[in-house]
Amino acid sequence: MNVDCPLDAFIGEMENLAGPYNTLIDVELTTSCTTGQMLKPLLQYCPKIRRLCLEGCTLDVVDAVDELYNDNLEIFAYNPGYEVTSLEEKDEEFYDGPRGLREIYTPNGGDGAQTDSFLRLLRKNQKSLQTVYANTQMPEEQEAHGEPYPNFIPVYEEWYFERLQYLTYWPGAHNVVESMFLQSIKSCVATSLRMFSAVDKPNIPMIVNTLIKSLPVEILSFSHARFDDGNEYQRSSAIVQLFKYYAELSPSEKTLKEIWFNYCDFVTDDVLDILTEIKTITRVNFTGKCTVPSDGSFLIFLQKMGHHLTEVMFADINHIGDDVLNVLCKMEHLKTVTLELITEITEEGIKHLADNTRGLCSLNMEECIELSDDSVSYINERVKNVKYVW
Repeated sequence: MNVDCPLDAFIGEMENLAGPYNTLIDVELTTSCTTGQMLKPLLQYCPKIRRLCLEGCTLDVVDAVDELYNDNLEIFAYNPGYEVTSLEEKDEEFYDGPRGLREIYTPNGGDGAQTDSFLRLLRKNQKSLQTVYANTQMPEEQEAHGEPYPNFIPVYEEWYFERLQYLTYWPGAHNVVESMFLQSIKSCVATSLRMFSAVDKPNIPMIVNTLIKSLPVEILSFSHARFDDGNEYQRSSAIVQLFKYYAELSPSEKTLKEIWFNYCDFVTDDVLDILTEIKTITRVNFTGKCTVPSDGSFLIFLQKMGHHLTEVMFADINHIGDDVLNVLCKMEHLKTVTLELITEITEEGIKHLADNTRGLCSLNMEECIELSDDSVSYINERVKNVKYVW
């Protein structure tokens, strides 16, 4: 359902809505404005909703959901900016946990959730939640009013997620919420955490201290971890310690498959070097001009990783040229290459990649260099799936 007006103006009074509205289980709403007060009739008159996705809503919808939701609601997303799991996908998963929210999504950047109501919702569902995208950045109006950041630690110091598999969080003001999330994942007992993702100036040493005491994860992602504090060495040393821990795990314990570095200032030559010791990694993502230390060390890194990488993504990096593409050609298991805002490659280099990367199935290029129609046709003849946006 997509409408370009406030929710209450579109549906009117819920009791006058024709049809069996109380049987709705999957609701997606894109409106010009939906407030928590407008949402309440929908929640009251549609008690069987299992999946609720809202676009164009105010932050107080969390209060309405916290107040009126029941155990039927499994997936809740508001202004998410992510692909939200469908009910069909969720129904295919094995799940033997309690009823309650299993996935929650907040905005991807910008103003975050109203922290008290959002954390209250998480705590109520800590035994059932499997996926949490938690943007807890303080809304601008709170900062403008000079509101103090609440001290939630005494209230939430003993909470933990029993079934959490995918966690993405923003630290929030003063990193208060970050310490709570890190504390909460130490006791994931029913299943190990599969993905850990921290966004916007996370505390890297504190994260490393938590992860080396937890079960190994499959996916590690750090985004917008850039600081002007002169402590890059401290952060890079911590990351080296983490990767050394993963590299020394026994073969049965090694699970790390994907690494994402997006606009990070701690990816040094030492970080790349120890990363090559983790032979289970099959996918790497490097984004941002500050992310790759030098072209020479990066080439060595790719050469050492060439025997097990199946997917690479490079975006907005200066020194990615044809020399990097030549290294990719020699990767025997490489299937997917994604390039965004990579401007130092050439048309001939891309054609050489398509010609000589034996297992390449997918090539995605966006805002890199302009290709002639003949070159696009040439590449399409050699690679099964090609996406080119200029």
